Amino acid sequence: MMDLKVQLILLGTGDPKLEKKFKEKEKKYPEECSINIMFDNVLAHQIEAASDIFLMPSAYEPCGLNQMYSMLYGAVPIVRNTGGLSDTVEDYNEETEDGSGFVFETMDADEFFNAVKRAVKIYKEDHEKWERLQRKIMDKDFSWKNSAKQWEQVYQFALDKK
Repeated sequence: MMDLKVQLILLGTGDPKLEKKFKEKEKKYPEECSINIMFDNVLAHQIEAASDIFLMPSAYEPCGLNQMYSMLYGAVPIVRNTGGLSDTVEDYNEETEDGSGFVFETMDADEFFNAVKRAVKIYKEDHEKWERLQRKIMDKDFSWKNSAKQWEQVYQFALDKK
């Protein structure tokens, strides 16, 4: 990934083998990598607010809030198609500009890296398109008021079918 000339900030815990590999990358690329093996909610929001792209390659994510926070800050999410991530992030289509992030299907390193490359390509090569995507995701409404309206529509549909 470092061949893409990006900076990487990692925050969180997980598989100890992966944590060790990331710490090794930090030693190899001290100017490009900041690896923080911990949980810190304040730091998470600071990272999301300062990021252009937000990686959330969860194996399992029943809800997921950080992808929503990152969108509100304008950090475009790259997520695996699972749980709440698939409910909140639609894969970006470069031609139609539909979608709200970059989605990959399986826990496969190549598939994940391809999603990262797609995002970085647009970020580096088409600044206007990237800004339109950022504005669109920042305008998304994840409020309870919006969720309540959607549930009201579901209930009304069920009543109408009765």
